[in-house]
Amino acid sequence: MKSRSAARAPCVILDLDGTLVDSKAAVVAAFAYVLSEFEVDPLDTEVIIELIGGHKICDAFKQALPIAKHDRLRECVSAFRRRYRELELANEVRLFTGVHEALEALTNAGVRLAVLTDRSRQSAETTLVHFGIESRFDALTSASEVSRGKPEPDGVLLLIAMMKCDPKDAVVVGDREEDIQAGNRAGVSTIAVTYGYGRREGLLDAGAKSLVDSLPQLVQVLTTV
Repeated sequence: MKSRSAARAPCVILDLDGTLVDSKAAVVAAFAYVLSEFEVDPLDTEVIIELIGGHKICDAFKQALPIAKHDRLRECVSAFRRRYRELELANEVRLFTGVHEALEALTNAGVRLAVLTDRSRQSAETTLVHFGIESRFDALTSASEVSRGKPEPDGVLLLIAMMKCDPKDAVVVGDREEDIQAGNRAGVSTIAVTYGYGRREGLLDAGAKSLVDSLPQLVQVLTTV
């Protein structure tokens, strides 16, 4: 049974990719693979990162593909997901250093944890199970549950309702501007991590209340009254 805590934030909503999971290299590789398979001119790595860092995968492909191939967007997304899963199984995707310790510390402090992602539920659950961290979370909201993803607040509001959490007791933690905007629009506090997809300046401009450079620092911020 979880102990009760004096933690600053009894409910913490965590983004997945770029916050818990270091998937950037695999996502870039899978995206480039699909472009090659569909005979689309290759893109520089930084361009791909910019696309996937600010858009859902379908929208990223819509930006990358010529209009004449937009009727194949679903095929591209399916091919991307298959290739990404292959890379995940080949250990090309990993947790950021300190994830297990951070989740344990927060759980032991009585903090209730949830995941908010723009991935499909199946994809997110597969990754959580793959890394053995699914039991740490009380709730998950994905693109499968809300029609409007980040930066809209729908996913955050749904998780707050699911956990029966007062908004003033919740914090959204993420690495992208959209994560921070979603939390702010839902009326909850926000913390940005600086080691993921987002840039420090953009995260501050998005309204992050705090910036942290590591997971141990995040734990300290969340559990220090």
